[in-house]
Amino acid sequence: QVHNDWVNYIELLSDGRLLSGDDSGFVKVHNNPLLATQIEDHSPASFTGSMQINKDLLVTTFGDGCFKIWNITQNFLELYYITYAHEDYIFNIDKLNDTCFFTSSAESNVIKFWNVNTAQLVKQLTLNADLFSFYAIYLKENYIASILSDNTIRIYDIDNNSLLKTMNGHSFQARKLEFAKTWNVLLSLSADSIRVWSVPNNPANTILVNIKVFDSGIDAVSMALLSKKKILFIKTFQKFYLYS
Repeated sequence: QVHNDWVNYIELLSDGRLLSGDDSGFVKVHNNPLLATQIEDHSPASFTGSMQINKDLLVTTFGDGCFKIWNITQNFLELYYITYAHEDYIFNIDKLNDTCFFTSSAESNVIKFWNVNTAQLVKQLTLNADLFSFYAIYLKENYIASILSDNTIRIYDIDNNSLLKTMNGHSFQARKLEFAKTWNVLLSLSADSIRVWSVPNNPANTILVNIKVFDSGIDAVSMALLSKKKILFIKTFQKFYLYS
């Protein structure tokens, strides 16, 4: 037990070290499972996530709108830059490439894009003033998909700062997206259903190809390649499901 509070997120770095962060804002780096070799304190704001952008740089995010960029050295993470990207909770982070990442906030109506090398704001995507982006992921080229507070999934053109498509179908607000790039399939997860969307080269033509509704709350979802088939794995609070 290396934390005294709820562990919110873990990430395995490319050099084999394990990073973990808790609800009290403590981030710990482990060279082995039993010993934290580095402890960073950002209390009282909770740790919300991290992403290794490339072999040299790591980004961590927190519940007070802060993110930190770290240089990954042989022995320690060295703090490179810190900024308060949002005025509220950073809900998730994703990367466009090895030099750019973006953050989305639970209560603001903008998604912000940052240059990881300069830690400068590159651009921001402004959403409808009445809607909040709770989760966003990179799709392909200059497109991202985002969960909105009106239960829709929306695809945006980053370059043109414009809404490309609105996808309806969830009865409850979705809480996670996953894009299977190999198959051009987008999964959206809500409290009782998984929506599977086909994403062609032009995401404006995205269509719903399948719906799975469950009578037990969904806990986790992922897509994997098993025996050269597309396998959708779903774990509810009571059962496991595998779909081909």
